[in-house]
Amino acid sequence: MLTRAQQARYRPLVHRSWLAHCDLTGTAPNNQQARDDWYRDILWSSCRIRSTRQASQREFKILIKRFTLLSQAGDSVEVQGFTDGQNPVFAQLVDKAWQAVCGRSATRLPFHAWLDSELESCGIIGRRARDHVEQFEEVMSHFAVIAGDTFWIERTAEASERRMRHLIELKMQELGEIEGEPVDWQYCRSIYSHMHLPRTMDEANAGWLWKIFQALDTHIRRLRKQKESACPF
Repeated sequence: MLTRAQQARYRPLVHRSWLAHCDLTGTAPNNQQARDDWYRDILWSSCRIRSTRQASQREFKILIKRFTLLSQAGDSVEVQGFTDGQNPVFAQLVDKAWQAVCGRSATRLPFHAWLDSELESCGIIGRRARDHVEQFEEVMSHFAVIAGDTFWIERTAEASERRMRHLIELKMQELGEIEGEPVDWQYCRSIYSHMHLPRTMDEANAGWLWKIFQALDTHIRRLRKQKESACPF
């Protein structure tokens, strides 16, 4: 549970974050149900709690960082060259992707360094896009895969499939290094036989590719944890 002093710092930050969210999405600031849903989603995605009554000191610090980021979202997460309609949905997807990254990795870059690095991998330098059609689709596909956002994965299916095939190949290489033997698509078909995967990776659509990427990522993290716990040092 937060102290009175913590609440005095926390509540105004939450309010500013809510107003930034409303500016990005066009939501009415007085929509209490939308605000409650937004707030609970943030608590759960950040700390896996439903109320600040459950917040420890560590979780309070996490929430302060999250709402500090969100309170600046209106002017800090945008790409020059994207339209006024595209930047808000881009900012929402970036936030979702960042939370996915935070949930998967204990060590990571600061938010803006991470964002710039991911954008550069899509060919956007200095947050300046060459166009608002092809590059917007590529960027949304890129962050959709990181976030596991099925709506944008499906909407940018062709680009998402190319990106996910590349990521799956990297995961198979990583798994092969852990297990000491090559891992390919047929290996995936054998260990995930219950999923009835297509005969080749090229035959798999975006939905199937996302499922196998998730499965491989979970399997790799489980194996690494087992190795760490077995190490006597």
